[in-house]
Amino acid sequence: MARLANLRKGDWDQFDRLLNSTDLTAEEVLKLNKNPNVFTSMLATMRSHKIFRLIHGIYNPVEDVKAAADAKVRSAGFDPKRFEWIGDPEPPSFDNENKEIVVGLYDTLGSLEQTIEFLWQWIIEGHTTYWCWSGFKTDPQHLRDFRDTEFKGWRSCTRRWVKIDISANHGKSPEWTRKNIKHTQIAGLEVMAAIAQHPRVIADRRSSNKPWFNLAALDFNYGRRERPWQVVPYLFGRDNGGVGLDAHWVSDEGNNWSCPVLLLE
Repeated sequence: MARLANLRKGDWDQFDRLLNSTDLTAEEVLKLNKNPNVFTSMLATMRSHKIFRLIHGIYNPVEDVKAAADAKVRSAGFDPKRFEWIGDPEPPSFDNENKEIVVGLYDTLGSLEQTIEFLWQWIIEGHTTYWCWSGFKTDPQHLRDFRDTEFKGWRSCTRRWVKIDISANHGKSPEWTRKNIKHTQIAGLEVMAAIAQHPRVIADRRSSNKPWFNLAALDFNYGRRERPWQVVPYLFGRDNGGVGLDAHWVSDEGNNWSCPVLLLE
């Protein structure tokens, strides 16, 4: 779920020892260097093994999601074992029929600001290039959770399994979604967690022209007095294969966008 460049030196060393323990020859390595297309077939064969198999060809198994989340939380200086579970600690199942429903593990850190920056960093580690609007700010004066009606109910150090319909409200604006969907079902940072844990989602949507993701549970203050807190962040895939984070008016709508929702069980 991260680029090879993000592997620790110890992991590279272990992989090097593994290669040296096989009967792979120097001559075969030279052939691979001259025929890099062979790697495609090698990877396809490797990924057909049950331990590498992806759900719907896109999603990582829940055990891999939890292992990755535990490691990321520790790298941020937190102990996931001390996090408070919200809901059932047993993960939900993926939908066997609907590939637009994704399962993720959503962890909250010390603040909304810290959590969104943590998730954005995790997301960009899974892509070769990235872009973020230069005016995007994450402090409490510029970003808040719409679902927290008093804007002071942040619960730090929690974790919760989430099941998200990432194509819900296709073509609808965040404004429409907020008027017509229960606020507890509208997704925000949960979407970022799912994209971080399943980075292949971005490439899949780019190739199939599926909608990108409004983070409709988040309010952004653009700084205009006449329209405070009227902007919503969104995640999208870039044409060059990367991922982007931007924002637009809460009333903006169109076929390029969905407003994902949490499927409450």
